[in-house]
Amino acid sequence: HPDRVALTPAKQLWGFSKQVDDGFDVVETGLAAVFKGASTEFPVGNSGSTDERIDEYLSDDYVLPGGCGVPRSQQAEITIDGQSGRISECPNQVEATVVAGGRLYLFTLAHDRSDAGAVFDAFVATIDLRPETAVNFPGLTTTFVSPTNGFSFKYHDRGGLAPATDLWDPGNEQPGDNDNQADNDNQADNGFDVVETGLGAVFMAASTEIPEGVSINQWVDEYVSPGGCGAPRSQQAEITIDGESGRISECANRIEATVVAGGRLYQFTLLHSRGDARAFFDAFIATIDLRPEAAAVP
Repeated sequence: HPDRVALTPAKQLWGFSKQVDDGFDVVETGLAAVFKGASTEFPVGNSGSTDERIDEYLSDDYVLPGGCGVPRSQQAEITIDGQSGRISECPNQVEATVVAGGRLYLFTLAHDRSDAGAVFDAFVATIDLRPETAVNFPGLTTTFVSPTNGFSFKYHDRGGLAPATDLWDPGNEQPGDNDNQADNDNQADNGFDVVETGLGAVFMAASTEIPEGVSINQWVDEYVSPGGCGAPRSQQAEITIDGESGRISECANRIEATVVAGGRLYQFTLLHSRGDARAFFDAFIATIDLRPEAAAVP
């Protein structure tokens, strides 16, 4: 971009905020032209043609309000970083789309210039598409303070939060009692604060008082996560959660971490079907504030 512009990086995934510009990297040139760029996951194999799917996505008011509205199949062709895309122009707006590496990219120029096409082409000529470096989970901007478990964390509010309705008491669960297993599982889940992200991942968190005189590692192995990833806690990798040293294990479709603070054991779990699950889990972990003094007690 030119020198002396005002550059505002994206704050959220494209289409995930009511403030549309939060999902765009924005360049205010100061020369009656504003260049914007955004991208999103665009899996192959879904129903409908590529053009139809892109038209449908861009029709959302939180994605591209006030767009040119020309069906993509009728737009002119443009090459962006060696990839074939489409471009349309309308009064005070130029917009182009291209698909690369399983992502849909949109670039726009809002302007009040007679040479807007040349300005847009100048920006496009510098674009280097890097789908492998893109972030595919939303920024976590809403704070949840657990009234039960003694912590807070941030999440993206899409209506998927279910606070705990009971105390988590892993020491009283009986994993080997098949007759009571369904009841035990329900009771255990009721003790977790749960976020269903809607993005192939469920974040779960709970805490409990540590019984006196137990070995933390042995107690966790026996009662807390016997059905988890299976690695003994003493052999798990280290992780830092709110300044406290904990342990983390990963297995197919599951990540779980435990940490001790203020006489309580905390467990944080991500159930998922994502390739970037560890990065998503770490994003949640980075927002955690352990508050053992605020936890509910029996």
